Amino acid sequence: MTPDETRKVLAYCVTVLPSLRLPDEPQLSRVVAAWTDLLGDLPYPVVQQAVRAVLATQEGPWWPTPGAIRQAAARLTRPPVPSADEAWRCVQAAVDRYGYMQPAEALASLPAPVQDVVRAIGWLDLCTGDPDVVRGQFLRLYNAAVARSTRAALLPPALQDGALAPPLGAPPPAAPAVPPEAPGQRAAPLALRAVLEAMRGPGAPAAPREAEDRDG
Repeated sequence: MTPDETRKVLAYCVTVLPSLRLPDEPQLSRVVAAWTDLLGDLPYPVVQQAVRAVLATQEGPWWPTPGAIRQAAARLTRPPVPSADEAWRCVQAAVDRYGYMQPAEALASLPAPVQDVVRAIGWLDLCTGDPDVVRGQFLRLYNAAVARSTRAALLPPALQDGALAPPLGAPPPAAPAVPPEAPGQRAAPLALRAVLEAMRGPGAPAAPREAEDRDG
């Protein structure tokens, strides 16, 4: 979505909710830039439909947030995801139909989100493992996978998890350079020892020479 299209989205919101007001320039340009930053990766027709969905269901005359628009866009564009119990029933049906001898055919019969979890567990373990243990493992992994994919669908590419991480195989960052010792830096312990001896006065035991020996 371009900045000009963002302006059209904002104008539509004001048309639907006349109590809203668009700011004057230059504040309007900053608002447009911020909304485009958060929604610009989405196609304009998708944002149009998502804004309509949000405004059609919200109960107050306030601006729809970019987060609410992205959630509506995800609901409109993503295929329905089976619940964890529905996904497990699909796996059980595939086990009954294909058994452990036809893993490829069994995987092909499952929805894509279910296939990923089945691969993680292993088809043979699903067929031969303890039913209660395998079911608990599947439900846990499936719910975690759905949560990750839902979060990924809601975030623009620049804000995805790991977006700022260095690429695999990149060399580690260089260690900061150690500055060279300033002139007289190593003589500081000797000067401090002389001050301490002067403070102790005549007849006092001499200061230990461990620090001096280490520096020497």
